[in-house]
Amino acid sequence: SKYNEKDCMSTKDYETLQEWILQLCWKSLEKVSKKSVRAILSESKYRVYSEGEPVFYQSQHGLYYMLLLSGQVDIMLTENHQRAIETHSFFDHHSWRDYDPRKRMGKIVAQIHVGNGFGGIALMSKRPKRSASAIASMASEILLVPKNTYLAHLAQLHKAEATIDKRVTFLKQESYFFNKWKHNRLVNLAYGIVEEEYSRGSVIEKQGDEV
Repeated sequence: SKYNEKDCMSTKDYETLQEWILQLCWKSLEKVSKKSVRAILSESKYRVYSEGEPVFYQSQHGLYYMLLLSGQVDIMLTENHQRAIETHSFFDHHSWRDYDPRKRMGKIVAQIHVGNGFGGIALMSKRPKRSASAIASMASEILLVPKNTYLAHLAQLHKAEATIDKRVTFLKQESYFFNKWKHNRLVNLAYGIVEEEYSRGSVIEKQGDEV
């Protein structure tokens, strides 16, 4: 209850909050120093989203990295870039409560669960726009970490986001199969890629291996 008025928080309050955040978001923060976690908490915003409320829109400029503290968030994508722009513009002037945004956001491509972070792609990419939309599928509490704070304390841990432009360029230019894909679709594919190195003569896969 004190978090949105940080001047009211004592050192003990911060310690309690920090311990709770570390237990809840250990996957995102396990390699971050306690000093950095304290900085993240002191510079971030806490917000509750209602069920069905958009967190951000595809094509919108990215301002925050998000840590999900409770609830669930759906990531939705439309491959029609113009439609994404129109949807963002429409809800700049109309309430999401009056018009169901899900009908305009495309299809669900991922779900974010408690303790996980999301929204880093637009903060790392040379194209600082959201490559997908996010909407609260139930009442959700989210910690909003400002872009500069994210880049200072967390970005170095998220290698997938750091190389996102390099990966998209590779898929677009070096692969015949992907070269006709739209940018937003390539970004989502590139985000999920895992890079592995193999020396000459080493086995990549064996017959009978689990796929």
